[in-house]
Amino acid sequence: MKLVFAVVCVSLALQVSANENEKAQGVAERADAYGQLLFHRVTPENYLDVKINPGIGRTREFLTVLPGALYRGGGTGGKVPLGEASLKALCEAGFSTAVYAYTENWRSINPIHCTNARTGQPNTLTYIAGAGPSAAFKPVFLRKVREVIENPSLGPVFVHCWNGLHASGELAAIALRQFCGWSGTNASNYWLRHARGFPLISRINSYSPVSSLAVSEQVQSVLCQQSR
Repeated sequence: MKLVFAVVCVSLALQVSANENEKAQGVAERADAYGQLLFHRVTPENYLDVKINPGIGRTREFLTVLPGALYRGGGTGGKVPLGEASLKALCEAGFSTAVYAYTENWRSINPIHCTNARTGQPNTLTYIAGAGPSAAFKPVFLRKVREVIENPSLGPVFVHCWNGLHASGELAAIALRQFCGWSGTNASNYWLRHARGFPLISRINSYSPVSSLAVSEQVQSVLCQQSR
């Protein structure tokens, strides 16, 4: 009986590993596709620090966080959510979710339907909002990102604040802690690099990754190639 149980366990482990390898391949293909779209070549090695200019839909400070899965930036100006033209541009670029990291001037917006300009297939963009600095919103945001990570057929998430520096940077740093296993120190230093002199916030260092949102080592190796 013990031998049979051991064989079953090994078989299941091999199947799980094969599934994760297949998923990682899909994640890598999506990352390559968005590298070509946004950089017109492969994603650079220091992608966390290379601005994509101009940003999609006139967004500002557009940066890669998790290649093919998560990008960050600012709005088009003012303390307001993105307008219809910017959302449509993100939809046409294949993004599946946009996240406004504040609640000021927010109003619910119906999903945006469009044709993905890269694939020619129908696409839908969902736009959500929440207070990025709040502990309550972070799991909501991270679940959205993980849904995209776990489903390579979905387009990336774009998280934005007003200027693309602070609230979106905080959520990006939290994502690096959650999905890439970054230390609080490395994630805090990443945030400071893009904060333009704004004082460090303690929430990044104090964040504790959620085990139920973890991704496999195979997937992590694709998403987390820049280590700091």
